[in-house]
Amino acid sequence: MIRDFQTIAAWTVVTLTVALFLKNSFKKRKGGCGGGCGCGTSAAKSPKTRN
Repeated sequence: MIRDFQTIAAWTVVTLTVALFLKNSFKKRKGGCGGGCGCGTSAAKSPKTRN
């Protein structure tokens, strides 16, 4: 009985984990950089200023 419960619990955890991974993989990503990493992406998006 205990072994059956552990098997069911393990498969439940595995199934939920796979479902969450799949759900997150199909989310739309905002794309681009939020800034602060030094990659220059956010600087390219900002308007140019004249000096």
